[in-house]
Amino acid sequence: MNPVIRGLLDKAQQSTEAAQSLLADNYADFSASRAYYAMFYALEALLLTKNLSFSKHSAVIAAFGKEYIKSGVLDARFHRAVIDAFDLRNTGDYGTMHAVSAELASQTIQNARELIHAVSSHIEGLQRPKGFTLVELAGSLVVIGLLIGLGVGMVGPLMTAIKVRESKENLGGAVESVNSWAAGNNRLPDNSTGNSYSFVNVAKNPKDAWGRDFLYLYDCRLASTDSATCTGAGTAITKDTICGRRTTHITLKDKNTDAIIQNVAYVILSQAEEAAVDSTFGTCLPSETALTAGPRNTATSICADTANDLVRWVTLDELRTKVGCQGAQLRIVNNELPYGSLSSPYPDAFIVADGGLGATTYKWCIENTGASAPAALTFRKDTPTGTSLTNIFSADCLNDTTWGDAEKLVVNGTPNAGGSHFFKIFVRDGNTATASNANKSFVLTINP
Repeated sequence: MNPVIRGLLDKAQQSTEAAQSLLADNYADFSASRAYYAMFYALEALLLTKNLSFSKHSAVIAAFGKEYIKSGVLDARFHRAVIDAFDLRNTGDYGTMHAVSAELASQTIQNARELIHAVSSHIEGLQRPKGFTLVELAGSLVVIGLLIGLGVGMVGPLMTAIKVRESKENLGGAVESVNSWAAGNNRLPDNSTGNSYSFVNVAKNPKDAWGRDFLYLYDCRLASTDSATCTGAGTAITKDTICGRRTTHITLKDKNTDAIIQNVAYVILSQAEEAAVDSTFGTCLPSETALTAGPRNTATSICADTANDLVRWVTLDELRTKVGCQGAQLRIVNNELPYGSLSSPYPDAFIVADGGLGATTYKWCIENTGASAPAALTFRKDTPTGTSLTNIFSADCLNDTTWGDAEKLVVNGTPNAGGSHFFKIFVRDGNTATASNANKSFVLTINP
């Protein structure tokens, strides 16, 4: 093998291992970048077998598509995986910290491993000598004889394999269609019929190769404005319908790998050849109910039987990337609070939230050991003279139902205890306990 090509393949392998190490150390942004470069090195090695070399990443990716995907040499999913990895690398390199989720980084590493394996196998095949030896020729004739003998018996499995591949392509096209439509409409399509915003009209092809409809299941808060059927909905559709959320109702477990995927935005499923849904609602225990299509408006666990069904899912983080969200998730803006002095009026301190589904729906809770206001200060609603929110203190905010409504908090009063007072502030963008929330820890210093 050409030593330059061999070196690039080795570099691709090492870059993949570096990506895995970075992910293990919770550096998902940098892990995604290294996983992309692993793919890039592999593509450079592949193109060199045709004496092709380019200085720009975009040119390498385009040449890969032209030379190896359109011609059918390699699976089209590899081209999509490289494009997605390139976009994710830009997000990781130039976005804010933690812009890339661990789930996305892990998937990109897996895609890199599969691409490197496919590229290496192809290149190794090019190195093999042409023609047959007498032994190989004899073996080939034996195989041909067996195939002729099997005859029609081979047709069934071959047709099944073709239909599985076609169905996977249709699934991929449906995912791309939903993501593109969501980017233009700030929401997911729903499961209605006869509307321009229904999945069957949005998907490029809503059926599998057997002619059966795909099953489409989704978090209704990312699609619906009907508060009567969707807890936490009822607000106007804006970009924050997707970008403003941090969580979804859906958690998925892959029955065959035991991988658990949090915050799934939607799932698309084909029943495959047997025309039965083997995936279920639940956590992969016996006798669970088969999965059905439609919106989910409460916490939902899904057991995806990826061995018997053809299943694709998209997480909220993936969807946010496709939609082009730019830091619109719910957050507490403040990083610190001003210090005060014992027995002297504390200066009005405003605690502000941003993002989520809108300031008019913010709810607040303050968590500390004593479940009380630190240093006897007052936490008010919206203004320095607003209503005192006496019910927002808790020893466990996430399991407390008494959160206070406010656009922002204002802290004032006269502190009665010196020292450093530790507490955590939670903010939620809806009226239910399962709504998206953010939190931040603070230290309030009161000097003697």
